[in-house]
Amino acid sequence: MKKKDNNTSFISYLKKFIKISKNKKNIIIFIILVTIEVIFSIFTPICEARIITNLTDSLFEQVFYYILIYYLLRIFFVIIDRYAYKNYLLFSKDFKYNLKNNLAKEILKLNSSIVYKSGSGLFITRLTSDINSLDINIINIIYYASDIFIILGSLITIFIVNKIAFIYVLITYIILILLNNHIQKKIIKKEKELDKYRDKISSFENEITRGIQDIKMLNSEHSFLKELKNKNMELFSKGRDVLSYKDILRSLLYILRNIIRLGSYIIIVILLKDNIVNGAYALVLYNYIDNCFGYFKTFDYVQENIREFKRYASKIMEILDGSNDFYKEEFGRTHLNKIIGDFEFKNVCFSYDNDKEVLHNLSFKVKHNTTVGFVGKSGAGKTTIFNLLCKMYDINSGEILIDNHNIKDLDRESIRGNITIISQDPYIFNLSIKDNFKIVKEDISDDEIRKACKLACLDDYIETLPDKYDTIVGEGGVRLSGGQKQRLAIARALVQKTEIILFDEATSALDNITQKQIQTAIDNLQGEYTIMIIAHRLSTIKNCDKIYYIENGCISASGTHEYLLKNSEGYRNLYNDEIEK
Repeated sequence: MKKKDNNTSFISYLKKFIKISKNKKNIIIFIILVTIEVIFSIFTPICEARIITNLTDSLFEQVFYYILIYYLLRIFFVIIDRYAYKNYLLFSKDFKYNLKNNLAKEILKLNSSIVYKSGSGLFITRLTSDINSLDINIINIIYYASDIFIILGSLITIFIVNKIAFIYVLITYIILILLNNHIQKKIIKKEKELDKYRDKISSFENEITRGIQDIKMLNSEHSFLKELKNKNMELFSKGRDVLSYKDILRSLLYILRNIIRLGSYIIIVILLKDNIVNGAYALVLYNYIDNCFGYFKTFDYVQENIREFKRYASKIMEILDGSNDFYKEEFGRTHLNKIIGDFEFKNVCFSYDNDKEVLHNLSFKVKHNTTVGFVGKSGAGKTTIFNLLCKMYDINSGEILIDNHNIKDLDRESIRGNITIISQDPYIFNLSIKDNFKIVKEDISDDEIRKACKLACLDDYIETLPDKYDTIVGEGGVRLSGGQKQRLAIARALVQKTEIILFDEATSALDNITQKQIQTAIDNLQGEYTIMIIAHRLSTIKNCDKIYYIENGCISASGTHEYLLKNSEGYRNLYNDEIEK
């Protein structure tokens, strides 16, 4: 795993982002045009100085000459600036598009524990506001950086007029810049702490929007709003403290800057009194020293935007590069085009985040084209078995084999492309029924969709809808009943044509009639697929070829339904409890 580099420079980040953008032409043209702008911006204050001195010396022809040059430079500057900005906008559009695609791709590669721990709100923020803020910071840096070259032009003019004033301004400027850098480092530390808290609130806000229906049903609006208010008040308080800290440090720097400026005016008076400079040159020195210190805040603005750019860039790059906080899933290189469907757990031990072991020396075998069931009390480790088989997490010890291949050696497609999992609450996308299938298989035909829906006992219902297969199902499939969502998930799994299908509590929340429909759909698949079923309702797994009774992360008994009723007290108790209900 890569370690996060907190000292990555602005230029390094910029190079990485330019590399991400495929449209290099616009950024090259933009850089060339900005360079031309920079060169011409140096000459404008020099022209202004010449106008003042020649006007004082009554050299009117020279005045008109420099006025003409000055305004030609300004017009040229505006034209160049317009085309530079146009090329930047073209680059920006391409940059944000590619960056979002790359970031989304890397988010999907993240280890499952990182995703669950961080919360979806953090990743939504990275994909939206963080990328937009990054783009705004670049524009601001470019805008304020042009003022730095006005300062450079002013310094050149001061150097030409008087070396003493130039040395004073240069030395004090260097001192101010060093102090400003020191202040910025202190501010960065404070803002990093604020960022961590801001990310937590973003995740909480996302939970409210995602769980809005449940919040209403639980009549918990007041509790959630109260919690949100408390979190935002704390964020406001922390933000106010950081802002006050920044204001105090910047105020001290502002006072020092004005003391130094006052010193420069005293120097001008002394130079004028001793006839080292005349009135015209004293006026030039006054104007351009005032320019230098007046524009000093530009350094603050540029540094602040560079700091902000680096802050957002580091958040994005830690996901793109895969830092310790956002490490990616790791797969092997062995590829299996088509698996048979045999798999085995050998002495598997596993715990979430090094906590208490969920599975302890778990061992079992499943033959291809058989149907097996897993039962046991809540927390016994049943769902964990499915998560490990899909390599959503890495085991602590032992082996998991698919067709006698250790899944550590298999690539992503060999595992995920051959296993489908149907959960208790499958996620249905806010698209049409047909498009929910096309997400799984782009080139799927209407006949394939209809055939899968018939096997899942869903076709008859779809034909009753006004728009049939073009019906939009709503976010999370809200327009479908629980059973219809389950059957759509089963049909969607069928078009993937995976050899292994996992049912995780697929019927536990359904009524008896709907459960029978789901059971019929499962029965339609038996003999042609390797099927694993986790169920609270034992009626769902009665016809399985083999049933494993899980207890405390181990298999305490296995066999057919009839065998377990006779030989497993735990299984028998579960069955009796179900009959009583």
